[in-house]
Amino acid sequence: MAEFLVEHPTTSWEALNNGAVFYSRRHLYQMQWNLSSVGGGSDLSGYIVAGARFGGPVAIMRDNTKLIALGRTTFTKPVIQVFSSSGVHLATINWELSKVVSLGWTSSEQLVVLNEDGQYRLYDLQGTYRSFSLGSEAAETGVMDAKIFEAGLVALTGQMSFLEVRGWEGQKPGVLSAPVMTVPPISWIVLPPDQTNSRHAEVVMSVEGTIYTCDNLEHIDQHMDGGPFTHIAASPNGRSLALLTASSNLWVITSDFQRKILEFDISTLSPPSFSSSSLSSSSPTQIG
Repeated sequence: MAEFLVEHPTTSWEALNNGAVFYSRRHLYQMQWNLSSVGGGSDLSGYIVAGARFGGPVAIMRDNTKLIALGRTTFTKPVIQVFSSSGVHLATINWELSKVVSLGWTSSEQLVVLNEDGQYRLYDLQGTYRSFSLGSEAAETGVMDAKIFEAGLVALTGQMSFLEVRGWEGQKPGVLSAPVMTVPPISWIVLPPDQTNSRHAEVVMSVEGTIYTCDNLEHIDQHMDGGPFTHIAASPNGRSLALLTASSNLWVITSDFQRKILEFDISTLSPPSFSSSSLSSSSPTQIG
């Protein structure tokens, strides 16, 4: 009777935490897109990118704040390209307004596009859109940065205030409580309402050497030692936070700031591209 050779797990799985946990990377397919045609180079570092959850569509737009080597691209009018999660082209959106600050997706897979004047549009995949505005403060002082999530967005204005939009029917933005700032936070994220105990959107931001959490009622100094924190990311369920210090120590803590789960020194690694979710420009991977 023929014997079947079973591959030992350690030959294709990598160990973490001194062998307590294993992970594997599996090549699934080649991406179909041609990023060079979008105008920001051949990898995702030259683009504003937003991917919908659960393998939904991906929106890509050239990031005009990034320098592109001459000869690598052709400069054209701003366009947003929409692809499937495997890189199949789905739609092209021509953008005629001022500079785009952020892209994101709603739970119904409408693309949200917010510009520096505080105007935002919701597009379907046929290119039909609805337009709304963040109001006079955003129009007068500008939008410096924004985080878009499925049920709303939070925008940082030139006055260093946070404006929150709840839902996608053009509601008037609310103002979140925040400490007095003269410059933008070093880094910041938004925890959506379904990931917080308060059931309100919460901003988590690094200011000077500490971390503040802010919602529509109050802002709290979490008195974190070890800052400033150059990057912040939340786990998919919002229960854990990853913080990267200026000295290249990576912390993972609970989002109530009560416990540090682990700490790594990553100073020997290349600088991270930090986000709550990531996309590969060539080959998606599966972690098992």
